[in-house]
Amino acid sequence: MARPMLSLAAAVVIGVPITDAHSWVACTDYRGDVNYYEEDKCFGYPRLWANRGANALTATSDGYHIGADTGYNYMPGDPCQSDFDGSYGNYNDDYPRATYEAGKVYCLAWPMKNHGAATCTNAFIPDTSTRLFHSDADATADPTQAEFKANNVNNVLLEEDCDADDISSDECQLGLEKHDSGSMDCKGFQRSPRFCDNTDRALGTGCFQAPATAGDYIFQWYWEFNAGSPYSTCYDAIVVAAGAGNGAGGTAGTPDEADNAFGGSCTNNAIEQFDTDGTPTPPTPAPTEISDDKFSGDSFVFTDVPEVVSDIKSGDTFNVEFAYTAGSGRTFEIEVKSENYKTQYGFAEMDLTETDDAIRDSLEVYLTAEVPDGSTLKVIGMIVDKNDFEDIDDANAEDFCLAKLEEEVCFSEDNSMLGCLGDDDDDDSSSGSSSNDDMSSVYATAMTEGVAIGLVGAGVIFLGLWYGGKLKPVTDRSSSASSASPNQIGKGWEVAKKKDKQMI
Repeated sequence: MARPMLSLAAAVVIGVPITDAHSWVACTDYRGDVNYYEEDKCFGYPRLWANRGANALTATSDGYHIGADTGYNYMPGDPCQSDFDGSYGNYNDDYPRATYEAGKVYCLAWPMKNHGAATCTNAFIPDTSTRLFHSDADATADPTQAEFKANNVNNVLLEEDCDADDISSDECQLGLEKHDSGSMDCKGFQRSPRFCDNTDRALGTGCFQAPATAGDYIFQWYWEFNAGSPYSTCYDAIVVAAGAGNGAGGTAGTPDEADNAFGGSCTNNAIEQFDTDGTPTPPTPAPTEISDDKFSGDSFVFTDVPEVVSDIKSGDTFNVEFAYTAGSGRTFEIEVKSENYKTQYGFAEMDLTETDDAIRDSLEVYLTAEVPDGSTLKVIGMIVDKNDFEDIDDANAEDFCLAKLEEEVCFSEDNSMLGCLGDDDDDDSSSGSSSNDDMSSVYATAMTEGVAIGLVGAGVIFLGLWYGGKLKPVTDRSSSASSASPNQIGKGWEVAKKKDKQMI
């Protein structure tokens, strides 16, 4: 007797994966809401995304256009869905390749295509593994699959690199958390809070930290629905040096805990696993070129020093950006000092790379003491030679200084230059000291004039008595000169006006 075939319902209940899957990466630098895809918050795309056609590229308010089927899904054979193009003709101005800043957090976005273990499906929808691999810096051809797997994007965060075949460890998964089979946990590929709104085209996301070394990279998103049956999407990205400027990545918004597809278990991956603040910013413009004539030997220029710093407490920080050339064993130091250079309020240092070509970099400066609100301080940068000196400190750093520049910065809690200009009639905090000085001057003047008037009056009385009392004083001089005030002195007196302070 023939054995009866397993029913579809039974297969689903006991967790036998019997359906094919498909999906793809739609955005390679997504900075929008985790609930619904926002096209205007995508700043990088996979290869040949522009070829998907108008129907699939026309943005919809719910973001479901990213899930339109155009044959973009790909199961490797070769690792990538299209070949590497060193001229990057796979991209255009509307659909560019991503730019990542070294060490910052970025997120990918994809359509769910009905593959979520959720309240509207069941707990046994598979999700074997979701990983992100990349080439070495400045690759000139697509890596082999083995070469891709040797460079898990999370290796930069780990003491030991992920094994090429590790599909079970959280730390080797995109987003640093793996879906637990048989649960509705909103992890891995299935991180999609609004999955049940549209199981086919709902948004899924996963985040990562960009590589630490600048260069041109090839990335491969590698998702296994059923074990051994992966889908991949390859894309190209530029990684720029830390501080070169690209804005903060990550995703925005918070999953609706009361009403999401996974019973409240969804999180914003960028916040939960990467400690972002949930407010990604648009990419900053590409940095302007710096001419070579600004540099020779050990030299630098400031490329971005804030005009105003609003965080003024001890332990607060602000960033300074610069470009430099340097010899071997050089250190870049920044000191924050009072205008008379006698008091130090902040410090930072970093080792420089030996280079004859200008390198852009940034340095986070720490305040070592609270800055008086409304102060204008000197931010002093120095390239210091530490080749033969191990004990350089604040006291003798300038003895070994090879290049030095300084800028003036306003430290104002209200984040306004007006806080440092001061002398505004409405600004009590900045005018108190000046006002007291001015009033002291008025009182001193009043006392001097009072004494003079008293002497003149005494002379007049004396002369009057001398001539038989023919002249008599016509005013009461009994009040003490020392108690004179501007209101008591007379119409010819005014409180001296305060002078405006000047920013140098």
